[in-house]
Amino acid sequence: MNLEYLASFGDHVPLSQFKQDDTISILSFSKNGQFLASGDQAGRVVVFQVNTSPNGAAKPSVSFVVQVHAHKSSFDYFRSELSDPKINGLKWVNTETINPLLLTCNSHDAKLWRFVQNTRHAYNPLDLSKPLDDFVFPQTRQVDVKYTFENVKTYTDIQTEYLVDLLALSDQRSFLLVDIGCVKLWDMERDIPSVNLYKVPNNNVEIVSSAVTDTMPTAVLIGDDSGSASIIDMRQQSEDLTTSIFFDVKNYLSSQRRLPSSTTVSSVAFSQDGMNLVVRTFGDAQVWDIRQPSAPLSTCEIQWFPGQMDTIINEEFIKDQFRTSFTSSGKVVTGNYSADFMSWDWNTGLTRKHRAISARTPRAPPEAGRDFTKRVTVCESHPKQDIVAVVSTASLFLFNGKKEPTNTKQ
Repeated sequence: MNLEYLASFGDHVPLSQFKQDDTISILSFSKNGQFLASGDQAGRVVVFQVNTSPNGAAKPSVSFVVQVHAHKSSFDYFRSELSDPKINGLKWVNTETINPLLLTCNSHDAKLWRFVQNTRHAYNPLDLSKPLDDFVFPQTRQVDVKYTFENVKTYTDIQTEYLVDLLALSDQRSFLLVDIGCVKLWDMERDIPSVNLYKVPNNNVEIVSSAVTDTMPTAVLIGDDSGSASIIDMRQQSEDLTTSIFFDVKNYLSSQRRLPSSTTVSSVAFSQDGMNLVVRTFGDAQVWDIRQPSAPLSTCEIQWFPGQMDTIINEEFIKDQFRTSFTSSGKVVTGNYSADFMSWDWNTGLTRKHRAISARTPRAPPEAGRDFTKRVTVCESHPKQDIVAVVSTASLFLFNGKKEPTNTKQ
């Protein structure tokens, strides 16, 4: 996949000046691709607007829209602990209104936000040379669009242990809150109790990642820290669902890559058509076909550090999430340590490395294996065009896909 630099935010500040709270934890494109939201470890959400031409003739542009301090650290009296403000879940509600809706969650509660569009028109001055009885329609000189935000509703459950994600469903009225031990269905509009759809059968296993797809709105994909992924089907019954499709991810890792915590499925994502899924562990990525769950269709080795794995495990870098996604053209994009991320054509097995840097980057990032604080942890793809957004620690980069050159015979 050939990518060209499009825009970046926060990359002009040296990494040494960033605080840990500035680290971006998650990205989310809206369903129509118009908006991109980022959430960080301090509980802040920043919204950007992506302007694209319908035929792709003009180069896309990205502009800042608004910032929301969505979640703050507060003392939870039910659990006698301080809640983590880090944004763990971030999803746009699939609406076609001019005032988009966004769902966010930290470790203990979820919130629904509405962004209200305020438009201000500036008109050309009146032509005084025209007769008074001639009607002249005012001509717009400039249109300024600004967004304000409001918290529509907050969703809290005292039985929540630690929320790792949320998923907005295609019915535009409900969403899923994914806890480390269960998955619950919530109604956005009515004040009714949530429904416990799924509970992890083994108390020693925790859910780490999840995904849904509009092509199969009743299917929920979850990945856990035992090295497996599974799909549950909401058509089974109203609650307490059982696994419908199981993917044994750990079994298809090489023996030296089955170290403690290295088999955790830290990211899962559906393809555009919903027939394939990608799962990401610390060192590998696998693409599976939901119609053939016995073995992956393709595997790719992303990263591994022989001789340093003990340090990585002790410092808990092994638990870093590398959020992975499919592009609109069917490629897989995923990150790794240093400022590198990878695009993978799983059909042909071809991979290409890219760097999340720009001309404004103060200095080149250290090589992978020397400094594990610099990493590309999130790769998110535009739903309609080959635009990729990646997070390099506390900086956001956007890249635009270029058409591959074709070889023509003389």
